[in-house]
Amino acid sequence: LTAASPPLAGDGLAAAVQLQDGSVAVARCVGEEFLSVLAVHPAGQSGGGFVETVESQKVSARGEGITTLEWFSRGREHLLCAGFSHGGVTIFTKRGAVCLSFLIHRKAVLRARAHSSAHTGQHHSLLLLHEDGVLAVVDVESLHSVIFAGSGMAAGGLRYRVYELRGRAHVKDAAWVD
Repeated sequence: LTAASPPLAGDGLAAAVQLQDGSVAVARCVGEEFLSVLAVHPAGQSGGGFVETVESQKVSARGEGITTLEWFSRGREHLLCAGFSHGGVTIFTKRGAVCLSFLIHRKAVLRARAHSSAHTGQHHSLLLLHEDGVLAVVDVESLHSVIFAGSGMAAGGLRYRVYELRGRAHVKDAAWVD
């Protein structure tokens, strides 16, 4: 179960992912500057379900709001990608902790999309569509290595490719076909 965000900034922007334990992680924007991460726990044998506010924090300055949210995974590890109107990207854990921030292109990120392999079903690319028809394709394995390598950057750093979608400056979404 995943729910993707619409490509516009503002209140109500949200993304959800079902975790292995049956709970659902929900990330949502409150205004353009605040991000809340909730955990929805299903009812079990011992009682009813409940909603837990995991994290609620200010993540951007006024006028530089969140424009897109997308959950992606590498194996059992779920991460949240938030794209911003200034072109930056921040990766959060499922508990809302910041893992990494980076900038590939200085135009608003309209859409983030996790791309899965047709053969394995595992996410291997994170597509970042920017305002002027630029598509950045980030390798999820390298992203995971940079985040979890400990101190300093992992060998090879963040791997990505940038494509200019000529004549497609007004595209609002993109997908990768294997």
